[in-house]
This record gives sequence, structure tokens and C-alpha cells, in this order.
Amino acid sequence: TTEIYTLSLHDALPIWLRGNGTVVAWGYNAYGQTNVPVGLTNVVAIAAGGYHSLALRANGTVVAWGHDGYGQKDVPLGLTNVVAIAAGQFHSLALQANGVVVGWGEGDSSQTNVPAGLTNVVAIAACGYFSLALQANGTLAAWGDNFCGESNIPAGLTNVVAIAAGFFHSLALENDGSPVVLRQPKSQTALTGTTITFTAAVVGRSQLSYQWQKNGT
Repeated sequence: TTEIYTLSLHDALPIWLRGNGTVVAWGYNAYGQTNVPVGLTNVVAIAAGGYHSLALRANGTVVAWGHDGYGQKDVPLGLTNVVAIAAGQFHSLALQANGVVVGWGEGDSSQTNVPAGLTNVVAIAACGYFSLALQANGTLAAWGDNFCGESNIPAGLTNVVAIAAGFFHSLALENDGSPVVLRQPKSQTALTGTTITFTAAVVGRSQLSYQWQKNGT
């Protein structure tokens, strides 16, 4: 049997991520959004936009397919070290391991204009024509369309540990401020003498630090 562990749904376009790192898609396909690229493997995360699809590979690169009328599947050259992805109606977002967000695609509502100085991001969300980002200190940033107030973050909203975006609304899950691990470092195999990087994402109050241990050391 095949273990299925991740599901992304957006605009009635289902995409399944198999336990072996391959993607299966079905549904409306007028723009090739369910035509998973041949040979796409080692996928660790997926996202579905209005008419396009995104996949994050274990090596930190992004693959996109489907509608490209606004450049939403034109992954920026040199984009690497990606740890999370999100897709809006006609735009795409990527979160890099250093906490920086990159956006591309339609920007008529400024949904790809990442706020200057936005850092320490640990999670992203996108839908419709706006974008959300969760920072390590539990606060949010939002940009893009605000037709129904979806980008108006409630005053005093803190200690957030998860976010979600609907077409015209936003959701935030609050905590008590204690640290919560959002993303564990992924196992890696490397040759002796080479350098690899492990990344993790934790959100919580006050200063957060990380410590790597092996066999208690």
C-alpha cells in the first residue's frame, strides 16, 4: 500500500503527495494544472493555486506547472533553500530557510510585494489576491488585496502558531506563547567532508534558540 500523508485543496483542484515523494493530481485541467511534470520526485510539500500547482523538492527547489498568464509558474532563477510554499489565485510564494519570503506572479493587488524588512518568517499562506506570513515571535504580516478586510490583522493579535487564507478571509491559531515546533529538520545523507544545513522552524514568545544534539552531546 502507498502511504499518503499530505493533502492540499484549492478551488476544487485536489493534489496528493505520496509517501515516495511523487505527486498525483486530478480535476479541472484546462491549463495543465493536473499534468504533473514527468520525473518529478523527492517532493516534500505541495500547493495549489487557482489554475496552477507548486511542488517543493527535498533539495529546496520549487517546480511549478499549469496556468502562467501572470508568471505564477515562472519560478525565479536561483531560488533555493526553500522550506515552504503557498499559492494564491494567480501568484506564488516561497519561504526560504533564512526566514525570507519571495513572491512572483500577478501583483496588481501588491500580493507579491513582500513588505520591506520582513524577516524571521516561519510559515506562509496565500489565497485569492493576498498573502500572509507568520513570524517566529508569533506576529503576522499581511499584504495584497483588502476588499473584505482580509489583510487587516486584528489589533493585539499575538502568540499565533498557524495561519490559513481563504479567498476573502484569514484565520490564525493562537497559543499561550510557549514555543511550538512548526517544522522539524529533515534527515539528510552526505559524503564525508561535505557541508549540509539543517533547518527548523519554531514560533513562540521571547528569544528562541536551537541546539543540535547527537547521542546526548
